[in-house]
Amino acid sequence: MKVMYDLNKTDFWNINKYILLHTKARHMLILELIYAALLVAALFLELNLKSRNDLLIYVIILLLLYVFIYIFVKIKVINLSMHYEGIYCGHLMEVNENEIIESTSVNETHYRWTYIKNISQNEQYIFIFFGYNQSYVIPKRAFNSDGEASDFFYKVRLFWIKSNNI
Repeated sequence: MKVMYDLNKTDFWNINKYILLHTKARHMLILELIYAALLVAALFLELNLKSRNDLLIYVIILLLLYVFIYIFVKIKVINLSMHYEGIYCGHLMEVNENEIIESTSVNETHYRWTYIKNISQNEQYIFIFFGYNQSYVIPKRAFNSDGEASDFFYKVRLFWIKSNNI
């Protein structure tokens, strides 16, 4: 089976957001958000502010801090992607019983099914994880229909399950 696709900046951000929220990285994100809340709370305790208005100011500052963190991370992720030539170009993925082959204008990679850690999907993408936060990501828009995307996903999972005796 073969599928051709390309990725854009929006895809790259959505992919990283998915990885951040659905892998072990989620725990680090939660800890960072709690740390930010505690840091702002410690600042307010140090300033000895206790009125209702102070609480409102605390919540507003915390929300602004979270928005700043979100924007900062998004900019960092998008800028990071600009350093890799093989991201925003045409991709050709071939899958067979033995391996996955991804070809771009920059390189060609091969992974045997036994090296694949997980395969998942959401409404926009199919993810084939070969590392903690490394994956092949195929946009479902690359297929002619939702049915084609589903067939591809289930066949890929079947190859993976058979190769790993799951």
